[in-house]
Amino acid sequence: MSGTVSPPGLGDFISLSPSMQQLLALVERVVPSDVSLLILGETGVGKEHLARAIHTAGPRAAQSFIPVNCGAIPENLLESELFGHEAGAFTGAIRQHKGMFALAHKGTLFLDEIGEMPYHLQVKLLRALQSQEILPVGGEDVQQVDVRVMAASNRELELEVKEGRFRQDLFYRLSVLPLTIPPLRQRVEDIPLLAGRFLEHFGTAAGRHMTSMDSETMTAFARYQWPGNIRELMNVLERGVLVSSGTSLTLADLPEELSGGGDGVKAVRPAVGPGRPGMVAGDEWVAGGRSDGVEAVAPTAGPGVAGTGVGDGRSEASGFVGAAAVTRGAGVVGGPPVTPGAVTRPGETVAHANGISTDRHLVARPLRDVRKEAVEELDILTDGHLGAA
Repeated sequence: MSGTVSPPGLGDFISLSPSMQQLLALVERVVPSDVSLLILGETGVGKEHLARAIHTAGPRAAQSFIPVNCGAIPENLLESELFGHEAGAFTGAIRQHKGMFALAHKGTLFLDEIGEMPYHLQVKLLRALQSQEILPVGGEDVQQVDVRVMAASNRELELEVKEGRFRQDLFYRLSVLPLTIPPLRQRVEDIPLLAGRFLEHFGTAAGRHMTSMDSETMTAFARYQWPGNIRELMNVLERGVLVSSGTSLTLADLPEELSGGGDGVKAVRPAVGPGRPGMVAGDEWVAGGRSDGVEAVAPTAGPGVAGTGVGDGRSEASGFVGAAAVTRGAGVVGGPPVTPGAVTRPGETVAHANGISTDRHLVARPLRDVRKEAVEELDILTDGHLGAA
């Protein structure tokens, strides 16, 4: 292994979820533009990862991507960090300081937790967005900048506007086309696929041959609420790989909140039945296929398909593994390559409690022909909860 980490890309996103697919369809439209973006979603869904992927796919990819966490910088320093300052502007300013706007010139500035920005600084940010000009603290001359701004928040900014904590004009300036990433609990059909990818990744990183998880473990995953979303799923699987003594993940390898049915467990009947796509099938976990030979949607490695995949490295800030495009069968650890946009048909071997099949016949079919049937089938099995994205 070279140890190099590929930049995040839209090919990292894979999903069976209609809401995620709709999100990526919007993303495709905004990638080539310079419009400001507001990315919304709960903690751990991957807001920064999506912002980086949009930057990487866009015309500014060769320039800098500068992330700033507005909630992590003290209020009295945030203005200087964003816009820079001149020497002598305040006590301790012994030299000129370039701000993040200047550092992101010709590239992208990502303002994470924008809802934490002090109200008085929001006015200055709005002016910078409108005029592409900044005035450093203590400076007299404005500076021209060419920056695409993306912002993110886990707050309900419309509520913040109503309660007077966030400027309405700034909100409208940022949210020309808001992108909302759904939480993992509204994407239950994606959990087996994501779990398989992360299990392989962390197993390889730890030098362990982890290829499967038993049906009880997958049932626990499907029932859990995942308040930490993708980041929490990754942490659970990384922990499981480290503490497991075998090659298959079991309930004993999970934290108590998953294995013991704590507060995180929701009262939703998991998709248990004869070979449901990528879910629990009796005593089997069928990863990406059905034991009765019915096709399941395979991940597509490319723009327009949402979710997340496994590449060469991990983005700690976003909780994603990225970023090489994934073109394997849905959730099949070590499976053979499959044409993007196609589906897989199980062969004679299926995934049992102690392993996941890698012996499959692959049949190319347009993704749109089977997506609707697969989602409707899962929706029926979970009493309509999968459709409530």
